[in-house]
Amino acid sequence: MNKKIDFLDIWLIELGEDGNNIYKHEQFGKRPFVVISQNSYHENSKTPIGFIMTTSDAKKNSKYTLTIQLPNQPESAINTSQIKTLSQDRFISKLGKLNELDFKKLMEIFFKQIIGGDSIKIDVNLNSILANHFKK
Repeated sequence: MNKKIDFLDIWLIELGEDGNNIYKHEQFGKRPFVVISQNSYHENSKTPIGFIMTTSDAKKNSKYTLTIQLPNQPESAINTSQIKTLSQDRFISKLGKLNELDFKKLMEIFFKQIIGGDSIKIDVNLNSILANHFKK
């Protein structure tokens, strides 16, 4: 089924049941997911790229996460250490959209904690990315 999935959308996804999960640090079950791939990429590939979210209190205070509040949802943390490429078949329902300010914060966390980049240098590139996606 072809779904309309956009840049910075937040979706409820299905990662499957734990069962005999031998990889103890991987996420499973139903959970929110924020899409960071550009529309042209996942429209063609049908495999959006993004970050898995968690409602775990322990993870909300991690240096790898950004905590956000979606309407009618529990407070959740976007986990930059859980970047995934997923089939759009795993996408159940749209929950909302990440705003521009939170996107910048998220990318600063990702570059600083995961990539090891300088947040000042990436700010110009983030503004360019946002300008392409939020044209009026």
